[in-house]
Amino acid sequence: MKQTAAVNVKKGGARMKAQELLTYVEELVFKTSMFGYDKDEVDVQLDKICDEIEAIVKEKDKEIEALKKGQTIIISDDSVRLKKDEEPSAEAQPEMDEETEVGELKKQIETLRKRLQEAQAQAEAAEKQAEEAEERAATAEKKAAAAEGRAAVARTKAMAEAAAKAETAPSAGQSAPEETRQPQAEESTEAQNAPKNRDEAYEQYIRNADLLCRQLSDIQSKQDSIIKEAEEKAAKSIKEAEEKAAESLKEAEAKAAKIVEEAQVQANEILAGIQSRRAEEQKKYDELLAQKQKMLSSLKEMAEDVSGLLEKVQA
Repeated sequence: MKQTAAVNVKKGGARMKAQELLTYVEELVFKTSMFGYDKDEVDVQLDKICDEIEAIVKEKDKEIEALKKGQTIIISDDSVRLKKDEEPSAEAQPEMDEETEVGELKKQIETLRKRLQEAQAQAEAAEKQAEEAEERAATAEKKAAAAEGRAAVARTKAMAEAAAKAETAPSAGQSAPEETRQPQAEESTEAQNAPKNRDEAYEQYIRNADLLCRQLSDIQSKQDSIIKEAEEKAAKSIKEAEEKAAESLKEAEAKAAKIVEEAQVQANEILAGIQSRRAEEQKKYDELLAQKQKMLSSLKEMAEDVSGLLEKVQA
């Protein structure tokens, strides 16, 4: 696989320049967007990788410039050496105690060690991301080669079939009617229009991708239309059901009101009959009570007459 800029970011190794990094990322964008990958998604991921690696490179450049202006510090696993610049600083340095100076140097060394460790970790992460990008690019290139091989086989087969048909019927093709010559002309045209190199294969791939996108868009439009129609039917059915339910409820309420009214009328009639019978019974009771009083009066008069007669008899 050809590569303009090879990524080689290792511990203590050479750093990659920003321009080379951008060139490499642009190649990855072209390769991954060309064969079966989502270009927008790949662009976003590669932009993130590019921004992170470029930030690391800028930070390392700043640290190197700062070290060049002051002191060059070389850190190894076994020892730490301090090299002073060949040209001593013209400014007068304040005198410090030996212990204070050693403490400051230790702090600076520890800070630089942490920064270097962070830079190494970031470089390892960038290297891993670059390797993953290379693997994706290699996979894409393999797919491209396979597609190109299949296209070449198809072109060869089409050309062989067209040549065989042309040899078997050289004169018949001239005297045959237009309906007979048309399939052969179409096959010859297809053989001539078959892609001959990688650029034509890429253009044909783009055209096929655009056609597929249009087909998918048409399918999506049909699905949206079907969904919209189903939603409209569902809304219409719900509305009709609500209207029917409202009508049924209204009819039920009317029937219930009518039943209650009839029951009230019947109850009033029954109550009126009861009251009428009660009045009749009260009238009979009053008549009987009057007869009783009359009989009691008669008995009282008779008792008085009897007592008068007894007095007369005794006298």
